[in-house]
Amino acid sequence: MKKILVLLSLAFFANRSFSQVQSGLWSGIAVEKKINKQFEFKFEEEIRLKDNLSKLNSLLTETGFTYKPNKFYRLGLIYRFTYYTNGSFGNRLALSNQFRYKIEDITLSYRFNVQQDFNSKDPIEYKIRNKLQVDYKFNKHWEIGIGGELFYSFYYNRNVLDRYRLSFGANHNLNKHHRVGASIMFQQEINTANPDADVVLGIKYKYSF
Repeated sequence: MKKILVLLSLAFFANRSFSQVQSGLWSGIAVEKKINKQFEFKFEEEIRLKDNLSKLNSLLTETGFTYKPNKFYRLGLIYRFTYYTNGSFGNRLALSNQFRYKIEDITLSYRFNVQQDFNSKDPIEYKIRNKLQVDYKFNKHWEIGIGGELFYSFYYNRNVLDRYRLSFGANHNLNKHHRVGASIMFQQEINTANPDADVVLGIKYKYSF
């Protein structure tokens, strides 16, 4: 597993040699509280760096509830507040639908999100996000996963499939309450003349109780 994390880091820093692709870092802390067998509360803080880690891009605060009627489906309502270092801010309200199916140590999941983004400068934007994920659990401590996601946006003047993401990550459960994870993600705009592309390293700590 240490080799996997080293490869993630090497791939991330190797990307700095490509001028057309920017590197970023998303680091966060999350707290999850299980209210009962069906309801769960979530709170998360995240810091995002951009321009090859040279600039602070944004600060995020996210909170919401998840409802789990059975072991295959989860419904979530999530609110996010984002402060950008250029002085603007954003608000997001998302309805998350996640379907999961487990086959021994492999978990297949599909997430369908509908979200509304509105900030201090731009018109209201609606997005539909489709994400497929495959996770493999080695033992009670280690898990790896790969995923892909497509973004479809509804702007005030056009509707377009505008972004995709590919990701690979590893999680380590220290115990039943504490979890740390590292990931690397490539994302790129599509259906635009000069698409932005980023390689983002993610680091997250989660406390569950």
